[in-house]
Amino acid sequence: MSGTVIVIFSLLSLSLVYFLLNVCIQFNRINSLNLLLGMDVTKLYNIDENHEDDYYFNYLIRKSAMQLYILTNKRT
Repeated sequence: MSGTVIVIFSLLSLSLVYFLLNVCIQFNRINSLNLLLGMDVTKLYNIDENHEDDYYFNYLIRKSAMQLYILTNKRT
């Protein structure tokens, strides 16, 4: 029983780390776009339109990264 709990907890932990890593990568892409263009990226980078070939997980990563970008820009 405890072995199963450890395996499930390990898989959930790895999934969370994978998700956060992808959010960080996407956030860095958005920041580099902002530095390259020198303008507000939120108007160029539309997260609300979901492409047909895009999965919900990718959409969630992009949306989380954009919300993080908006949050960091409001503070500065």
